[in-house]
Amino acid sequence: PAQSATRPAPCLPPHPSAMAGGGAVVVIGGGVAGLSAALSAVEAGASKVTLLEREPKLGGNSGKASYGINAVAASGDSAEAFAEDILAAATASGDDAPAAQADPALVRVLAGGSSDALEWLQAFGMKFEEVVQGAGSKAPRLRKTMGFQLVMTLGKKLDEYAKEGRAEVLKGARATELVTAGGEVCGVRYEREGETHEVRGAVVICSGGFSANTAALPESRAGLPLTQGPWTLGEGSQLATGAGAALVDEGQVQVHPTAFVDPKNPSAKSAILASESLRQAGAVLVNSEGRRFCDERSDIALTIAAKMGAFAPDAKPMPVWLVLPPKTAEAEAGHIGFYCSKGLLAKHDTVADLAKALGVPAQALEESLGAAASEGPVVCGEVAPAVHYSLGGVKIDASARALAATGGAPVPGLFAAGEAAGGVHGRNRLAGNGLLESVVFGRLAGRGAADARVV
Repeated sequence: PAQSATRPAPCLPPHPSAMAGGGAVVVIGGGVAGLSAALSAVEAGASKVTLLEREPKLGGNSGKASYGINAVAASGDSAEAFAEDILAAATASGDDAPAAQADPALVRVLAGGSSDALEWLQAFGMKFEEVVQGAGSKAPRLRKTMGFQLVMTLGKKLDEYAKEGRAEVLKGARATELVTAGGEVCGVRYEREGETHEVRGAVVICSGGFSANTAALPESRAGLPLTQGPWTLGEGSQLATGAGAALVDEGQVQVHPTAFVDPKNPSAKSAILASESLRQAGAVLVNSEGRRFCDERSDIALTIAAKMGAFAPDAKPMPVWLVLPPKTAEAEAGHIGFYCSKGLLAKHDTVADLAKALGVPAQALEESLGAAASEGPVVCGEVAPAVHYSLGGVKIDASARALAATGGAPVPGLFAAGEAAGGVHGRNRLAGNGLLESVVFGRLAGRGAADARVV
C-alpha cells in the first residue's frame, strides 16, 4: 500500500546497535554517501568510525550536483507513486546500452525512505529551496539545493564527531585492498603519504562510480565528454570483487544531454554540466535550424540525449544550443553567473542578434522562444551530451549489504552505497535521485556496518 503523503514510514527504525554498542566501521569515500554512512555509523554506536578519502578534500562528485534532492512530502504524493516514476524511467529506451532493470526492492527502499532522509538532513541544519517537479516525475518532489551544501553540512557534523573522538577522517588516503578473514571483510589497507596502513572494521564502499574509466564504458559512451571528476575510476568495484562481491549493470552509465561546450576548447573531454534546473525554469534547446526538438521539461535525460544523436554510430551529436529567455535567466541567476564567469554562456541583446551569431533563421528562433522572444536580452550557450553518472556497480540488497558473486548471499562485513552501488536506477536515473540514493543507502550501510561488529 502507498505510504502517507506527508510522512512515509521511516526507512531506518531505531537500531539496537545504538544501545548495545556497535563495532568498528571503515567508510571508503567522502561524498554524500560516505558522509551519510559515517555519520549514521556514529549514531548507531560504532566503536570507531574511520573515513578514507583519496582526494585532498571531501565531496567527490556529490560536490558537483547542481539541482536538488527528491523526497515525498507533498499533498497527494506517495512513496508508491514515486517508486512508479523511478521504475518507468529505469526502463526507458532510446540508446544501445546493455539492458538494465532497476531492482524493485531497492526502488521501494529509495522512495519509502525519502521523507525520512530529508528530515535527517534538516536536523543537521540543511534548508531547501522551493519544491519543483522534475522531468519524469508526476508530482513536485525535488527540493532544490547544491551538492556542495550537503557536503559542507554533513562534513561539519562529522568534524564535530572527530573532535569528540568518535570518528576519524583521513584525506589523501587511497584504499588498495579489503582485508578478509574467515570469509568476512574486516578492514582496509590503504596508502597515504607514501606509506601503507591498515584499519580494521566492517567496510562501506562509497567511492563513486566508474565513468572516468573509458575501458569500462560501452563504445558509444567512451568518446563522450565527462562531467565527473577524473578520480571516478571504479576502484570501489574492484575492491569489492576482490572480496567476492558481485557487480550489476556493468558498463551502464547515464548520458546527460546538456553539458556545456567550452568555446575556448570545444573538444575538451572534461565538461561542466548545465543544470537541469535551467530547463525546468524555461530554457529551451534548439538545433542548427533554430528549432526546438524536444520537451525540455518533461523528457527525461536519456530521451533528449537520443534525440540529439548521442548514440548514433558515428558518435557525433548534432549542434545544440541552450537558450534562456530573460525571466529564466533571472530565476536562475546563481547558476547563470557561474556559467558566464566560465565563458560558457553569452548574453545577446535581441533574438535577432542571437540568430545572427548562431547562423540560424531568426524566425525559427523566435518561434522556438514564443512570447519570450520579445521580452528582452537572451542568454545562450552550446551544449552536448556527456557521460554523467554510473548506474552499475556493486550488487546490494535492500539493506545495502554487498552480495556475493557466488550464491548471492550477503558478503559478511561489506556494504556499498551511492554511485558505487548498482541496481537502483536501471537504464536512467531521475534528476534528484543521485543525492537521495546517497543519503538513503549511505545511512542504511553505515548502521548495518556498525551492527556487523566484525571488530
